Amino acid sequence: MSGHTPHAENPFEKRVAFTIAVTAMIVAITSMLGKGFSTEAIVKTTEAANKWAYYQAKSVKKNIVENTGRVLEISSAEKEKENAKNHLTKLEEQSKRYEEEMVEIKNEAEKLDKEALNYLHHSTKAEYAMLFLEMGIVLSSLAILSKIKIFWFGGIGSTIIGTIILIITLMG
Repeated sequence: MSGHTPHAENPFEKRVAFTIAVTAMIVAITSMLGKGFSTEAIVKTTEAANKWAYYQAKSVKKNIVENTGRVLEISSAEKEKENAKNHLTKLEEQSKRYEEEMVEIKNEAEKLDKEALNYLHHSTKAEYAMLFLEMGIVLSSLAILSKIKIFWFGGIGSTIIGTIILIITLMG
């Protein structure tokens, strides 16, 4: 070996190599963004699951309070009726409060579900962008190896499609 570093010697190879370098840079950016979208989808899904668990806990508490009130109402002796009515009123207020909290928790959980789905869609679009960008690198590499320009044009076209998908993903 003479210590010679390979490099593009003709203008065609230099243009294709430049195309590959730019495409590789866009691949790196797309990969980073795609992973970020995937991570956010996981985080939002977990947050939503936690909210739904909280909602279920409130629902259970509400049912316990309501059933305790029913039992109290049925089982109270005549002399304890007034005391039972006061306790029943407190239980009804507590049940109403749980119902109001459940509506708020449900709305928060549904919002988080929608956010998770949105991030998941962004992640999927980023994967499609990556596919076209990587195809652009492969086609451009084939152009250098075969000296056939149509592969380079295909690589450029694939890179443009991948870049457009990435831009649409970022805008949406």
